[in-house]
Amino acid sequence: MRQADSTSNLHSDCLHPRDRFPRMSCTCIRCQATCRVMPGMCIPGDLDRIAQASAPSHLWSGEDAEGCRRWIAGHFRASAESSDIPIIVLASRNDGSCIFYDRSRCLIHEVAPFGCSHLDPHLNYRETAIRIDAAHDWIRQAMARPGNTYIQAWAWLASVGSTVEWSVQRRVALCEELARVTVGGTTNESKHNILGN
Repeated sequence: MRQADSTSNLHSDCLHPRDRFPRMSCTCIRCQATCRVMPGMCIPGDLDRIAQASAPSHLWSGEDAEGCRRWIAGHFRASAESSDIPIIVLASRNDGSCIFYDRSRCLIHEVAPFGCSHLDPHLNYRETAIRIDAAHDWIRQAMARPGNTYIQAWAWLASVGSTVEWSVQRRVALCEELARVTVGGTTNESKHNILGN
């Protein structure tokens, strides 16, 4: 389902990206393609929301720091792309699908990270770029706040080698998956939106 263009919110830099943009509500097979090959990116606040909804309560309460780190390493990855922005993505299974994707449904749909809940293949390139830029800006702001959970988690994941290449190859795989599930048409529009060319 397509959502309204968010260009009217371009100057809302102080708003959390979740408040700036409407949540995507489509669960069609094209939108699920990202769940199967390119799990979504997280922004500050997402880890807390996901952990509170799906991790054993004693892990996120601070009672078991080592258990909490193991849980994070089992469900998230630090992007290994060279960038000035520390990006955390959901972990993948061996087949490339998201760790939280099970039999055509998201196990954390209500608390899905920004990259899942606010981006999908139906958005045009401009809208996708606006939303990704807002997410990157929010991460940069978190970098300036000492003790931010997101930044600490990214640094720890990177230090223990819990990383993933979230690169052009993943985007190409997504285009191929979209082509596979698109019936009676091409995915040139989606390919342009995802690859940005």
